[in-house]
Amino acid sequence: MDERMVEAARLGDVMALNRIMEEGPDILERACSVHFADSPLHVAARRGKAEFVKQIVTLLPSLATETNQQAMIPLHLASLEGHVETVRELLKAKLDDEVNQCLLKDDEGWTPLHCASQKGKISVIEELIRTCPQCLEQVTGKGETVLHVAVKANQVEAVKVLADSIKRHNFHNLLKAQDQKGKSAYQLAAAKKLQSQVVEVLKEDDDEIRKECHINIEGERNKDSERKSTQDAILVVATLIITLTYQALASPPTTLFKDGSTKIDWRCLFSKKISQYSLANHLKECPALLSYAFLMFNTAIFLLSIYMVVLALRDNCSLKKISHVAQWLTVCLILCYSVLLTAVSYNIVYFSVPFAIIGVLAFFWLSIKDWPTLKERILAAKKWRQSSKG
Repeated sequence: MDERMVEAARLGDVMALNRIMEEGPDILERACSVHFADSPLHVAARRGKAEFVKQIVTLLPSLATETNQQAMIPLHLASLEGHVETVRELLKAKLDDEVNQCLLKDDEGWTPLHCASQKGKISVIEELIRTCPQCLEQVTGKGETVLHVAVKANQVEAVKVLADSIKRHNFHNLLKAQDQKGKSAYQLAAAKKLQSQVVEVLKEDDDEIRKECHINIEGERNKDSERKSTQDAILVVATLIITLTYQALASPPTTLFKDGSTKIDWRCLFSKKISQYSLANHLKECPALLSYAFLMFNTAIFLLSIYMVVLALRDNCSLKKISHVAQWLTVCLILCYSVLLTAVSYNIVYFSVPFAIIGVLAFFWLSIKDWPTLKERILAAKKWRQSSKG
């Protein structure tokens, strides 16, 4: 790609563009021949260089539908940044194939209206709807309408504009539309504690819709209340079990250790004579087996209880602020437990050290397994860079 063209687009320098174009009629087409990269039109659209965009669109209208690596056209980027004048110029592109830019989607199924709704760019939202009301009906790859996107992003003003437009164009079914998880915009609003604002905005004259709205929100409130009660109960029980298992290791049963000593003779496990005895004699002659079983079960219950506490803290909105601190405290608790294991008997140091390592690694794996996949995180990072670049 011609770096001079990219620099001119970044600065919105129309005169520089004209000078470059004097080198040949196909210079612009050759400059944009690199597929999946941001074209000069993408660069100018992101930065809101309306005059430069106007000139490019006049010279080569087909660039308006060229996609970058995220399958975004220039209109996506201009909408994301809220450059309404640039959006107007892009929408003027006279395309031979009569492609409707407002309906084109990126690799996640987002239209330009979805982008504008997420960022709350009211002027752009109104311009896109005025140009193509049908874009209100489009859904993302996850089945989300523009209302879903606006509610998730806490864009109350955008929700107002979108809801009014939906009613004005008689797309009333969109008010009840559900995403792939079966959630409507009402239910999402209830879960995000936005219901008082959003429900007022989404009120309908139709009694059925208003009744459904009320039922959905009350249902979400009841579910939240039940979920919180369950989480609180899990926290209490799991914490009690952690305390008991830790105390059991700190003061192990004396019946498992001769004369109250914590020393365990593991050599009997490898005795040839032990095979001559029955199970009862086996346990009598080699109490280390019972000790080993006690340590294994106690440790398993200890780890399971810790994991339940971490899950309950992470899913409890009111305790989310301390969940990260609690995670690090549990790591320390696992390490302390490992030290106690060694204190019980130096003979099991080869067990306690691997346990500490495996326990901490397992804890971290269980803690992050519900995080977004690597692909989702990469795409989110790319979108963030696209929106913040400039």
